[in-house]
Amino acid sequence: GRLNLDEYGERATKVTNARTMIDIEVVFGDLPEPRPVGAAMAMPQYAAPSVPAAAAPAVSQGPNKALIALIAAMPFIAVGLFFATGLWYFFILIPLVGAIAGPFVNRDQ
Repeated sequence: GRLNLDEYGERATKVTNARTMIDIEVVFGDLPEPRPVGAAMAMPQYAAPSVPAAAAPAVSQGPNKALIALIAAMPFIAVGLFFATGLWYFFILIPLVGAIAGPFVNRDQ
């Protein structure tokens, strides 16, 4: 009941060159049960790969609106601090906050 190497090679060639399901069914027709039939031969069923929750890709949520608001408000904050304290050093915060927070605005894209 087993195929020898030559017969296996012939059947493998026929299956490889088959164009329709009938061509494949002819190759299995003389084999004992159980044998593949119809749709069972056409599309092998594979289990979906399991992806751990931690490894699942993150869904893009768009730009970080809190950081955008902070960067936009920084000039006003610097002016307010300048008038409150009289120190001009707070104007350095405008480019500093933009340089530090800017790369994190669209980090997930």
